[in-house]
Amino acid sequence: MKKGLRWGLWGILLAGIIGYSIYTMLQPLKAELIEVHPQTIAKTFREEGVVVPKLEKEIYASLGGKVTVVNVEVGQDISKGDLVVQLDTEEIGHQLNQLRGQLASVEGQELQAFRQPYGSQVAQQQLAIQQAEVQLDAARKEFDRVKALHQAGAVSQETYDQAEIAVKQAENLLFQQEQALMLLMEQSDPPTGTREQFSGLRQALAAQIALLESQLAKGKIYAPMDGKIKTVNVKEGEVIAAGTPIAGIFRPGGYDVEVFLLAEDVVQVKPGMKVKVIQESNAKDTAYEGTVAKVAPAASEKQSALGLVERRVKVTVDLDGDVNTLRPGYTLDVEFTTHRQEGKLVVPKTVVFPYDKGDAVWVVREGKAVIQPVTTGLETGTDVVIEEGLQSGDRVIINPKLEGLKEGKKVAG
Repeated sequence: MKKGLRWGLWGILLAGIIGYSIYTMLQPLKAELIEVHPQTIAKTFREEGVVVPKLEKEIYASLGGKVTVVNVEVGQDISKGDLVVQLDTEEIGHQLNQLRGQLASVEGQELQAFRQPYGSQVAQQQLAIQQAEVQLDAARKEFDRVKALHQAGAVSQETYDQAEIAVKQAENLLFQQEQALMLLMEQSDPPTGTREQFSGLRQALAAQIALLESQLAKGKIYAPMDGKIKTVNVKEGEVIAAGTPIAGIFRPGGYDVEVFLLAEDVVQVKPGMKVKVIQESNAKDTAYEGTVAKVAPAASEKQSALGLVERRVKVTVDLDGDVNTLRPGYTLDVEFTTHRQEGKLVVPKTVVFPYDKGDAVWVVREGKAVIQPVTTGLETGTDVVIEEGLQSGDRVIINPKLEGLKEGKKVAG
């Protein structure tokens, strides 16, 4: 009796198990489904960039010396022509005054060397020549008279000789007066080369003066454009060398983003490409539209956040729209879209699994699970395009490894 009861209980238990198993098998499998429809898919990558002004200039010292005045501070608005920094040029001023004095002295010496005789001296000597000419003319006429008388025997030889001597004396006197005038004029004409010597001295001093005047002007450094002071690199009292960067100035309101890309990424980036620029914030991220303006022709070495030296190419992105909230030096994420396809059936990459030397997905047709071979296309980090095998409206099982999933199994989404 007891043995029969025991067997009866075992029979009831077995029947319950079999019944539950049959019930479970007949129940549809609960699975998460997605319904595919044509959509846009884009392959993108992100890289960090830095905001830089479209227009900025570094101001350098063209002259070395001691900084006496720093007239600006970081963040200050400035206009073109405003004084930025002044250097000590007192020594240059002294040298300049000394050279100007030397030039004045040389010019004075030149005037003395080439001075003209006084007009009264010339006039007096010319009058003396005229008088000598009159005396010579009178002496010659007297000689002609005496000569005629001498030939007639009316005068002695002595008288004749005296008349002849008087002519020669008058000729000598005229010659002496003419020579005196020539000497007077020659005294105003220095030796050959004197004029060239003074010209060379004047040119040399003028060149030195021009150089010092240029250096003196460089002692005051002015803003080359309207803008805002970005950096100030010197302090009052500091001694700097020529070529030292003094300050940086930029024009607010117009900004670019400079981003350095790896060589394998930059190959697909071209000028004119549209990009998305994201400024992350604790409250809400801000997105800007941008356009690739320039791609550098060569790579340069950059150090990564991990300390690795990488070869990267600089890409300049032109920002569109209102960017007044940005400031130079801000870091932004730049999203580049290298591929975009419209009207494609797209599924998560995790739903695709290897099948019969190809790929497949689980779909639900007429309420049952079916393995659907597919041909994949463009892939992104999370999604993949199904080129063949699916139609719009197909429902795809998200988890291909779902427990109990097999072909023909009823599925409830």
